[in-house]
Amino acid sequence: MTLSRILAALPGRAWSSSPPPGGPAGRYLTSPVAYTAWLARLLLAILEHQGPAAGPLLAAAVAGRAWLRRRQHAAFAADARTVTILAPPQADPDGAAALWGT
Repeated sequence: MTLSRILAALPGRAWSSSPPPGGPAGRYLTSPVAYTAWLARLLLAILEHQGPAAGPLLAAAVAGRAWLRRRQHAAFAADARTVTILAPPQADPDGAAALWGT
């Protein structure tokens, strides 16, 4: 089912099936409140029709992502090392000029 059909099927509401003209950034910068309200109405309409099916899938995706992040963190932390880099005791004046010159 397309988004325009979902929005058209909603009775008694003044839903717009198309966003205001212009690109997303331009619409937001022109009228942030109106664009945010339009976006919220659009997301609520989609959630109203697709929520029962999308809810469990979204929960599974969030749980899977959290599990993956924990696993990656454990793998990286297992062989992690701390490296301390100190400045040389004597700085070369010609090296400083070359550094700041570029």
